[in-house]
This record gives sequence, C-alpha cells and structure tokens, in this order.
Amino acid sequence: QRVEMVEFMRKNFGDRFRVYGANWAMNSNIVYPHVEVLVYNSAKVAITHNHFIRSGYQSDRCLRSMGCGIYTIAQYYPEINKQFNPTVLDTWIDFNMLAEETERALSNEERRKTIADSGHEWVRENHSWQNRINEIKLLIQKYESKSSATIQ
Repeated sequence: QRVEMVEFMRKNFGDRFRVYGANWAMNSNIVYPHVEVLVYNSAKVAITHNHFIRSGYQSDRCLRSMGCGIYTIAQYYPEINKQFNPTVLDTWIDFNMLAEETERALSNEERRKTIADSGHEWVRENHSWQNRINEIKLLIQKYESKSSATIQ
C-alpha cells in the first residue's frame, strides 16, 4: 500500500509532494538522521505510513517527525487514540482522507503550526531518552519483584 500511497500523493499534489528514503525512483537514497532532520525542517507536512497495521504499533518516524516540530499526519491504527490525541497530530484512514487532511493543513497555517508545536512539546515531554530509561527501569523492577516473590 505504501507504493500506492506515494503514487496517489504524487498524482494529487505534483511537485509539492516529495518522498524520501531508499528504493524510490526519485530520491532513492537512505536518509541518515542528520539529513532527516533537515528534510523535516524544510517541509510543511510529514506523512507516516506503517509497514503493517497492528494495534498500538506506529513507525518511529512519527515521533521523529513530531520531535522535529513538523505537523504530522499519521496512518490510523487501532488504539492510536490511546497513544495520541488530536491536539498533537492528525490521522488518515484512506488516501482520500490523507489528501483532505493534507490540503487542510496546507491551507490553514495557524492550525498546522498549533498542532505541530503541540506535538513537538508532547514528544519532548514524553519520549526523551530519559523517559525510555525510566520505563526500562520500571519494567526491570516489576519483573524482579515478580521473580523474587515466586522464589522460595
């Protein structure tokens, strides 16, 4: 579906749409993190497309784009509303909805900037390396306490 999404967006947005990453006819290079930041910082909208649809799963590109402060439209997956709320990103279910959300974002700079800023701040507050380290520590403590409680 990723190829079809890119073709759809190229057809509907022409030169305004660009795709980055390996194995594309245009811009077919791996995008390293230092270049990825430049790409996001020069764009108005980032679109995420997951490799598969699974409850609670998202591409890490979603957090990376939001962390760069760009307005992000994420592909919908089950339980996305448990992880995000509409103040930090928008979602799309099908290509027509993606085009509508993209047009809406491009035509309303104030709304786009408000959501992008909210998403950026939310990622900084909730998804830093320190947050991840703390989550891992809690998991270790949880399983250590379960393990010691069952050993007699």
